[in-house]
Amino acid sequence: MDGRVPPPSARAASSPTVSEVISSLHRGDTAKAVALACAALERGEIHSLLLNLRASRLEQEGNDRAALSDLRRAHELDPADPSVSNALGLILAKHDRHLEAMRAYDAALAVAPRFAPAHFNKGIAAEAIGYLDAARQCYEAAIAADSGVAEPFVQLAGLAVRRGDMEEAVRKAGEVLARRPDHPAALRVFIAANIEQGRFQEAEALIEALLRRDDLPDDERYLAMGLLGELRERQLRFPDAYAAFVDGNSAYYRANRPKFGSNGTALSAIGWLTHYYREKPRVPPRAPEQHRSGAAGHVFLLGFPRSGTTLLEQALASHPAVITMEEKEALSASVRAFMADPQGHAKLFALSDAALEEHRMAYWRSVAEYGCAVEGKVFVDKLPFHTLKLPLIAMLFPSAKILFALRDPRDVVLGCLRARFRVNAYMIELLRPMDAAAFYSAYMNLADLYRKALPFSMYEVRHENLVSDFDTVCRHVCAFIGIDWSESMRAFASRQQVRAVATPSGKQLARGLSPEGIGRWQKYADQLAPLLPVLAPWVDRFGYDR
Repeated sequence: MDGRVPPPSARAASSPTVSEVISSLHRGDTAKAVALACAALERGEIHSLLLNLRASRLEQEGNDRAALSDLRRAHELDPADPSVSNALGLILAKHDRHLEAMRAYDAALAVAPRFAPAHFNKGIAAEAIGYLDAARQCYEAAIAADSGVAEPFVQLAGLAVRRGDMEEAVRKAGEVLARRPDHPAALRVFIAANIEQGRFQEAEALIEALLRRDDLPDDERYLAMGLLGELRERQLRFPDAYAAFVDGNSAYYRANRPKFGSNGTALSAIGWLTHYYREKPRVPPRAPEQHRSGAAGHVFLLGFPRSGTTLLEQALASHPAVITMEEKEALSASVRAFMADPQGHAKLFALSDAALEEHRMAYWRSVAEYGCAVEGKVFVDKLPFHTLKLPLIAMLFPSAKILFALRDPRDVVLGCLRARFRVNAYMIELLRPMDAAAFYSAYMNLADLYRKALPFSMYEVRHENLVSDFDTVCRHVCAFIGIDWSESMRAFASRQQVRAVATPSGKQLARGLSPEGIGRWQKYADQLAPLLPVLAPWVDRFGYDR
């Protein structure tokens, strides 16, 4: 459901070339239309349609920067062209600039309110940054505009799975199969429902049929292998479960790793940061900043994925004095300025008060754009990978409190191998077992170096303790961040609370507190054996039983 180029009849021909391009599009000859557009632009002719078509070729060739430039120019020339706005949103979303993408889709919808692709694509962007309720509304609007396509129903089914509502998920998947009987994402919903309800034979038959397909995309095979792993786990066939998780991950790694180049993953950044902070003298504390945002307090919730950050964030979100922001990047401008390389990073510690305030306000503007009304509330910014950005946090927000989630490293790494993340520069490191263990170790080592060099106030929260003694741990957390304990924190498991959780933990949270995942690694002890020497120092360091 792309919608990059609208029906040719919607175009106003302003030259013989544009007329010929429109005729080619009418005949369905997109390749000729693109060739004509590129040739015309080379001759110096300018038109939004020509720029849009050339951008599609540039993107196919991997030149996204030039494609984005063409689309921005096309949008300037014709801001009322919904296909240009939509295409601009697509390329912005491709590079995780989802808020900007949503604004581009809004521009398309302002001109063409029933342009179904823009509704759908806006839903994808909203889902990517955790606006799950907004995403649902966008998919429903896409269906209202064009009920014949399957993709919005696919996404609605996926949202229902994420919040644990399998009955709704199956209904929506049925709508998909009524339109496309072989749609893999809809079949996955039926597989998940069968596993959930203990119908293992039916689930296995569907998985086998899905995996036999030659046309199955890489991401669908990855997700199907994850379901096979879940099925084997429910059948207590743990070696087979591990093999399914790892085989699916490894294939997905091979398909995606080339996209990140030789230095494009988070591990390369950890490498130079580790070298930098090994020799870094301790940074003196800074004077507390003024809360120009109006927030009553500021907390960063950090850790490593699958360490219990979502449970803690949802408990805090249930407190009347707290507002939380779940896994949305508000530090992007400062990251680009100071976390890209050692030379830029060194400038962070020489910034004037005025420059620091400028970056501070950019952060709070981003928070506001995400819809967080922080006035008078303790604001909790939860993003595990903000751990790597602790230098920024220490310099920009010296009065902020840091909550750091800890969990048995063996359960953490196993949890990452079992999860099905959106692949990015961080998650690519979590697909293969030894990579995941090495990444965890390097990550925690850098966090240790930060503690020695940077001034910040940190409180560790162990997931196992939070599960076993929820009230006591939450009381201590509340005291640390400066609020009173509230019994409302126990209500985190209500479906109303967790309906919009954007991480893989949403379905588990709906079941309430459970020790189910604690010590799960022991069921996979033989399979994890090669990783244990890498994790052992952290197991010992955090006081877990070997």
